[in-house]
Amino acid sequence: MCKWYLLQHKPNKQNIALENLKRQGFETFYPLLENTKRTNLRFKNSFSPLFPGYIFVFFNIEDNSWIKIKYTIGVSRIISFNSVPSKVPVDIILALKQKYENYDKLLSAKNIKTGVNTKILKGPLSGFIGKIEEYDSNSRIKILLDFMGNQKRISINVDKTDLIYDD
Repeated sequence: MCKWYLLQHKPNKQNIALENLKRQGFETFYPLLENTKRTNLRFKNSFSPLFPGYIFVFFNIEDNSWIKIKYTIGVSRIISFNSVPSKVPVDIILALKQKYENYDKLLSAKNIKTGVNTKILKGPLSGFIGKIEEYDSNSRIKILLDFMGNQKRISINVDKTDLIYDD
């Protein structure tokens, strides 16, 4: 029976490890956080790993094919106790996947509805939650934000900002 396990990759070799594991037929999960940083007068989006140095991998411990993971280029070791890989509870993986791979809830220009609470994911206002008031034909939406105890109306370009429904 397949379970999720944790492995440590070599420093700065996560992409090589992920590619080689995928090529060998293993399912992997490497959650990334998108960060918006201000440098000079510009805002820049970048991704950083949620768990630096670690990759989740899905395999069957009963099948001996998992042993080749240890010798995969880019992989340092499988996290184990007494030489037996320790499994990661599936609840943790499901919660992480729901939070960091929840693309089905991202708004696109065709399914924007007024009155819906949304969270801004990219840009200078990333992290703010507001209510969509209006959407125009120029791909701009007007959002009512609660900012420091005051409500502010802003207008943003949908094409340059990711929004997600707020539950």
